[in-house]
Amino acid sequence: MRSPGGNLVKHWAAIALVTLAGTLLLGWPTGTQAASPSTPIALQQLSMESAQVGWGVHRYEVHPRPGFTGQLLHTTDGGRSWRNVTPPRVTFNTPGGWPTLPHNTVTDFLSGSTAWIATELSVSSAGTGTILLSTTHDGGARWQQSTVELPKLSDRVIPNPIVDQAEFVNSRVGWLVFGPDGGAGAGMSPEGMELWRTINGGRSWIRVNQVAAPMVAALITFTSPTTGWLVENRGLPPLHISLMHSVDGGQEWTRVSVPATPEIAQAFRSSTGPLASFSGPHALMVAANGSKVMQSDDHGLQWSRPRSIPGKSRLSDGVEVLGGQIIWDEERAALWRSVNGGKTWTVQSRAEFLGPNQFIDFLNARVGWTWYGPATQQAKLWMTTDGGKHWTRWTPKLIPRH
Repeated sequence: MRSPGGNLVKHWAAIALVTLAGTLLLGWPTGTQAASPSTPIALQQLSMESAQVGWGVHRYEVHPRPGFTGQLLHTTDGGRSWRNVTPPRVTFNTPGGWPTLPHNTVTDFLSGSTAWIATELSVSSAGTGTILLSTTHDGGARWQQSTVELPKLSDRVIPNPIVDQAEFVNSRVGWLVFGPDGGAGAGMSPEGMELWRTINGGRSWIRVNQVAAPMVAALITFTSPTTGWLVENRGLPPLHISLMHSVDGGQEWTRVSVPATPEIAQAFRSSTGPLASFSGPHALMVAANGSKVMQSDDHGLQWSRPRSIPGKSRLSDGVEVLGGQIIWDEERAALWRSVNGGKTWTVQSRAEFLGPNQFIDFLNARVGWTWYGPATQQAKLWMTTDGGKHWTRWTPKLIPRH
């Protein structure tokens, strides 16, 4: 997903074959809080895969100990009712209290029925990482789980490695991205990235890439089992982003030139990195603060000069990119849309419920959802099927398992 000027320090590690020790667990998840129709749903994450079917992460505050915990939810009626489908031994906890997904549990939704979850259980003193992999192909009704051991995780390149991202393209091929724990949050410079790949559905893993360099974020996007993009965001002077392209599953990366100006470097500087979306020859890359977008129409090999996004959103939660053409931006009680990569914009909606901390999730240029749900309050969900001209509102319900 991200490259301008500057050197990327690459250290290719010897590929280590990983053994898998695990058991297959089938059936409804156990050991998690039972769903209750009266439980308020506080949506922290929404990923709708069609107009009816999608996933959500429900987060609520835990008492008497402060902090947030949560559940994985699934809907088949457009978000009106939800079931708790959290697999066993998987938790969405945030000890600090801010309702975001923790680094040690990451999700990847391939469709309305297929999802992958990677939960980091431990890293031994010898450097062996233990990961719990959970996958479902029926919307969370049944889960397959395996315990994966990654020997010599990071080879001491990354201090305290944690799993940052799971990226799968089908039921067999996927990647895990590891980065350093703490880092900027602890007043230190984050360093390094590990990329591991499976081609047999998680039964075995190899390390295909290792980066030993200070960076703020390294995000991976694969559009096929071989073609991928790595967006590296450096936070140390000189500020810049680096876009790398791979055609061999992530083993070798080629730098792609993007405009390198102080404006771009500052706009793309963030602990979360920029957003990127690829669809055929078209691609979009949006700064994490939501203020700038760049477009490519030749498979990401050349990029336009940065274009401004209306409203200059402070957080990327209010900006969404789809394919290489459509951008949605919610800011200051207005919903903006571009269907040509940010060249032109139209106001699709002005409504009182559109405002600060409002989240959006769109399927295309017409169908989407918006919601506002603090972790201690019940969420309100709005849906549009005509590009924001008209909205339907409801209170999502958590229904018991059958």
